[in-house]
Amino acid sequence: MVGIAAQIAAEVLGVPLEQVAVVVGDTALVPDGGATTASRQTFITGNAVRLAAEEVRGLLAAAASEHLEAPPDRVLFAGARLRRPAGLWAWATPYGCASPRT
Repeated sequence: MVGIAAQIAAEVLGVPLEQVAVVVGDTALVPDGGATTASRQTFITGNAVRLAAEEVRGLLAAAASEHLEAPPDRVLFAGARLRRPAGLWAWATPYGCASPRT
C-alpha cells in the first residue's frame, strides 16, 4: 500500500516517485479501520492520498501564482517544478511593451 500511495501522490503533484515519502500510521495510536483487503485498502487509502495531494497542489498553485504571473488554475506541475504555461504574456517589461514569459 505504501508504494501505491506514493505513486498516487507523485502523479497528482508532478514529482518523481523517489521524491515521495509515505509515513504509515501506528495502529497503537489511530483507530482500527476494520478488515484490510487489497482492493478495499487501495480504494480507501488511495482516495485519501489523492484528495490530500490535490489540496496540497491547490495551495502550492495559489502561493506560486503571483510569482509566476499566472492564475492558480494555469500553474503547471511537472518534473518537481511549478511553471507557467508557454504563451502567457506579461505586459510589464523594462521597455513598456509586451513580451512572452516562460
